[in-house]
Amino acid sequence: MNQGFARLKFPAALFGVLLLLFHISAVVEGVRGALTVCAVSIIPSLFVFMIAADLTVTLTAGDTCGLPPKYAVFLLGALCGFPIGAVVCERMTAAGALSKEDAARLLPFTNNASPAFVIGAVGGMLGDRRLGVFICASQILASLLFLLPIRVKHRDFAPSAVQVPIGDAFFSAVDAAVRSILRISALICLFSALLAVLRTYLHAPLFYAALAALLEIGSGTSFCASLFPSAPFAAVALCAFACGWSGICVHLQILSTLKSIKVNRTGLLLCKAAQGLLTTFFAMIGCKFLFGY
Repeated sequence: MNQGFARLKFPAALFGVLLLLFHISAVVEGVRGALTVCAVSIIPSLFVFMIAADLTVTLTAGDTCGLPPKYAVFLLGALCGFPIGAVVCERMTAAGALSKEDAARLLPFTNNASPAFVIGAVGGMLGDRRLGVFICASQILASLLFLLPIRVKHRDFAPSAVQVPIGDAFFSAVDAAVRSILRISALICLFSALLAVLRTYLHAPLFYAALAALLEIGSGTSFCASLFPSAPFAAVALCAFACGWSGICVHLQILSTLKSIKVNRTGLLLCKAAQGLLTTFFAMIGCKFLFGY
């Protein structure tokens, strides 16, 4: 069986390359659109916050001033956006404030779309920032409900007495943020190109919007929001699911960020799917009773 799959690798890769070459105009358009999304939405809503989160963990050496580590990681992840939660989990593990096992269990619910992205970008695309605020609140509430039952073992943790110079910490945080932004942008471009090719075969807007939301949150929410004039309820529900689920592209970003924490990939996907569905449920209630859609 394994040999059979191994023999299919090259033909499958060759088929993928030929498919992209056959749709080169769609690939170019998809990458161009992804670069626009990165420049207008992703980089402005992430870059500065990535630097701030990295500096916070470095300069405090993991000392959360009495705040339980799981809530400290959740707070930074919720405020700064993904993959900051993964970065902070790994840094807190390296500092000794979290065990690797606890960090792995917290990971799915400490990586969320940032308020800057959900309120500013998604709310703006929907044409009503109030919808962005409600989707953001729905996402945070959903992740908190899953996070609360998780018990983190108490660790006798003493923050490091070695003080990192502020200048070194700042430039290290900037370098790390640049590397992460480049990786994120590259993955968004790749998934956007794939979606552009798939769009030539999928002519049902609602089905394509759902697929886009599953694969990549930036392009996904953009296309889902474009359905708002004709189907506002579906547009908000799909945007909410895209934010709670985060997208395969973001999951790959998170996994590529982790170096020392081993994550059960199936468990991660199931947890994020559950969070996406709960976020959608809260958003649907809000649309029905608060906004009248």
